[in-house]
Amino acid sequence: LTLTLTLTLTLTLTLTLTPALPLPLTLTLTPGYAQFENDSTKVQPHTMDFDYNGKMWIGLELPGVMIQLDVDALSKKEQVDGEGYTLITKEDLVSVCIVNLAAAGVPGGWLKTRPHAFCFGFVDEGQKSSDYIWFTGKLTNTVGRVRIVDSKCGKHKAGELEHFMLPTLGAVPIYLMLGPDLGPDRPQDVWGTCVANNNVFRVTTRERDGLPVGHVTEIPITPKAASRKPIAIKPAPPINGKHMPYMWFSCEAGHSVARIDINEVQDLVEAKRKAQESGELPARDDGRCMCSKSLYSAGTFNKAVLEFDVPMTQPNMKLAGLAFDKDGNMWTQSCD
Repeated sequence: LTLTLTLTLTLTLTLTLTPALPLPLTLTLTPGYAQFENDSTKVQPHTMDFDYNGKMWIGLELPGVMIQLDVDALSKKEQVDGEGYTLITKEDLVSVCIVNLAAAGVPGGWLKTRPHAFCFGFVDEGQKSSDYIWFTGKLTNTVGRVRIVDSKCGKHKAGELEHFMLPTLGAVPIYLMLGPDLGPDRPQDVWGTCVANNNVFRVTTRERDGLPVGHVTEIPITPKAASRKPIAIKPAPPINGKHMPYMWFSCEAGHSVARIDINEVQDLVEAKRKAQESGELPARDDGRCMCSKSLYSAGTFNKAVLEFDVPMTQPNMKLAGLAFDKDGNMWTQSCD
């Protein structure tokens, strides 16, 4: 069975109900749903993924919304006039999570974050899925997380939302991904790319080493004069079943791929903290790693980042995505 879903709907279309179809599931709405319900902006679906339980989630960038769809119900719906696609309506929504910033003085009271990409958080011991979706706020210079299930203790509810500012204004966080599982003493952080300021960032997902949840560290990947425009980012594939302490990302402008060493980043963060404690650096934590520009001549801006050029078939090519096959080989895609 081949099912093609065409997400050409607008937000007003999600209000179009088909009386003959009963609502299959209870619709979980988060605070701010009214802004989604009454918004006529086109939704611009951008990122789609399945959570650890196989549930489909789609990020709608323009309105700032994450939706969960009832895939089983969609697979049974009739195609539109035999055209090969199925329209998604309100009956197909299981959850609607609003991920915008509440802001006084803004029309409607909300500032749209433009979530360009999202990923699921770590899975706690004894759980089958993650409690959170993490996302980039491309328009608001933030990274955030939204709770997608109620906590077992009842203290936290689905829809609870947190935003964390990036240290550099105008960074334009774009993609993000959960890092590798390196053991109980090495929590899985979320890693992302900033397309405008030539940085990769790390976000803590648990409290540790004196850092709160949501602490953002930016790591410059090259000197400012050598912009790379980092885009996609993924953890390194396991080798012989062992997770490796690396994240790989693609560089659109440099037509290259680069590897960032998670251990080296932690060492840089710790070295900076010690320098602040000793008074060598100001005590205020600005969230930036200390890096040595002298190492760039060796093909790397700092010991944490190693860059590799990808051959081009024509000079105007831009490198976009990357993926790993079952043997651990990296594949990239480029466009002109």
